[in-house]
Amino acid sequence: MKKNLGRFILTTMAAVSVLSMTAFAEDSTVVGYGDPVSAETAEKAAEDGIMLINETATDKPVEVQKAYTTEAGKITTITTETKEDGEFATITIENEDMGMVFTTSTATVVYDAKDGSIKTVKDLTEGMEITAVLPSNSIMTMSIPPMTPSAVGFVMNAEGTTVMTGKFNDELVNEDNTLKLNIAEDTSIVSITGTKNILTAEDIKGSDALVIYGASTRSIPAQTTPIKVVLLPAIETPAVDNTTNVDTKAIETPAATAVALRDTAVEAGFEVKWTSNEAPVVLEKDGVSISVTLGSTAYTVNGEAKTFTLPVALENGSMVVSSEISEFLK
Repeated sequence: MKKNLGRFILTTMAAVSVLSMTAFAEDSTVVGYGDPVSAETAEKAAEDGIMLINETATDKPVEVQKAYTTEAGKITTITTETKEDGEFATITIENEDMGMVFTTSTATVVYDAKDGSIKTVKDLTEGMEITAVLPSNSIMTMSIPPMTPSAVGFVMNAEGTTVMTGKFNDELVNEDNTLKLNIAEDTSIVSITGTKNILTAEDIKGSDALVIYGASTRSIPAQTTPIKVVLLPAIETPAVDNTTNVDTKAIETPAATAVALRDTAVEAGFEVKWTSNEAPVVLEKDGVSISVTLGSTAYTVNGEAKTFTLPVALENGSMVVSSEISEFLK
């Protein structure tokens, strides 16, 4: 933006200068009114004594809507609480903005930027500098600092390293052309949801990813051999229109597909036990017990802790849950 503005000012000054010397020359030319041109064309026009009025540069950067975002800061407090459906942590960070409060399962994955090793929320302590990874359209409270249950993972920051998220093309360049990945034989590539398959550079192509890296070149885009690449769940759909009622089983959410909890469970033959929005909702059938909590990505199946891609939420008064639950509603 600043670069283009500078070019426009120089172009205008050059054009005015030329026109002042040839104000009444027969070959003086004034063209356009809103004609789209590039900054290079504008510069050439100034050299040729042509004044462009209200030109629109076509090489302005286009803003890209990213699927994921990050929030970094220093942990000021961290507390844990054990509930019927698992152990949860409340993590408060401070930064130059207003900070943020994360509520998450203690089993949520944490990556150490120093060496890419995998840890959990239980390894986080007060005073640590961390980066949270969350969908761009995450659920947030209106409080200061805002609170969210939507973090999909965390990174322990380390000096000399950078943490970023982006979607990478077939050349392993992110969507805003600021970073290109050079994958080495020892580069660690994993999925945040876990997989037994060995992942390669091919799996990064077309995918959203969390990247932890150290040194990079000063080129455009910058190039780096990352310490770790973490593939993130695909975000395929726009935000839900909250003006409509939830009258179908499936609705689309920013991060994945969500389903109406009661309708889906009842259709599968489960009994739904609900007491309040503050208490876990329990689904039971033939010895299978599933417990979910509003605002949380953590849930349990017969006491075993698991994590949804999406937090349980309310849509127009109806509770919705990540479609991953369907795997256990059989």
